[in-house]
Amino acid sequence: MVLSNKTHHHGGDPRRHSEIDGLNTRDVYTLPEYWRAKSVRLQPYSPAAANAFNEAAKDLAATLENRDSEVLSVSDAAAESGYSSEYLARLVREGTIPNAGRRGAPRIRRGDLPYRKNHQVVRQPSSSYDPDADAQKLLSRRSGGV
Repeated sequence: MVLSNKTHHHGGDPRRHSEIDGLNTRDVYTLPEYWRAKSVRLQPYSPAAANAFNEAAKDLAATLENRDSEVLSVSDAAAESGYSSEYLARLVREGTIPNAGRRGAPRIRRGDLPYRKNHQVVRQPSSSYDPDADAQKLLSRRSGGV
């Protein structure tokens, strides 16, 4: 998953996908606020839908807070931020970024990371699981190996 302030353009008015009611929706961190406002507007017409938006806002806000609280090694932080390990370590030494580790073994809280402009984090799949091969294997077993 890539969390960035970029958006995908699907045609039509580009503002439609990046700004709704003056709120920048290109940044996932603004979505809970947007969903709460939508919940308030929906309440008189559809309390169930309003409640769903409100619950989704709470869930996303909690998920983002947990994500930002994650502590990374300097090398993991470098891979995520687009800056070098040396540069990030220097920022920690200078106090520009708080040290979430200890002296001599610095760590950086994800929420404190600076991100290099236009850098996107590419997550590698956690395993080499191939759902198509798995489905074929299952079908083969069910049909007696035919």
